[in-house]
Amino acid sequence: MTTGWETGREDPRAEGPGAGAEVGGGPPAALPRPVERLIGVLGRSRFEAALAGSRDPVMIRSFGIMLGAEGDLAAGEHWLRRAMALGDERAATALGMLLQMAGRDDPAVPDLLRPAADAGDPQALLALAVHHLLRGEREEGARRMVAAAGAGHPQAVALLARSAGADRAPGAGEAPGPEDSPGSPRS
Repeated sequence: MTTGWETGREDPRAEGPGAGAEVGGGPPAALPRPVERLIGVLGRSRFEAALAGSRDPVMIRSFGIMLGAEGDLAAGEHWLRRAMALGDERAATALGMLLQMAGRDDPAVPDLLRPAADAGDPQALLALAVHHLLRGEREEGARRMVAAAGAGHPQAVALLARSAGADRAPGAGEAPGPEDSPGSPRS
């Protein structure tokens, strides 16, 4: 279920345009201001104690993402797994991305990312593409990268454009042709 809080649409908890909005189901750009305020007022330990009894997977996922972004990977993973246990599918994608960004070669990463990627989530598609490429699985990585670009992920589009440009660039010892000059359609 998508709430206004997750999308940044007319919701009393979202402040300002797109506050707490998620792009393509990925991690929020920023936590909604009320969450930040609560943590500021209560302190992290009291906020965690209050959240321990919560059954709000979106709040729990947001807290896990925040902790992971701050570098507390163990706590971020704990809260994201808790959100997953409450049925939050987006928490699995967030956890897969957190593990990947932390540099952990966890065999669970593709399983965490695949459901959202298979559903067309641009963030998950890009993260899964990177996973495969880092493991030397070029064909699957390229397939997922193309799918991420097709789903509108701007980084995937840029990476594919850069890759296509590199494929067309003159090789070593090869003179550039007129199509390689500044102002040409390829440059």
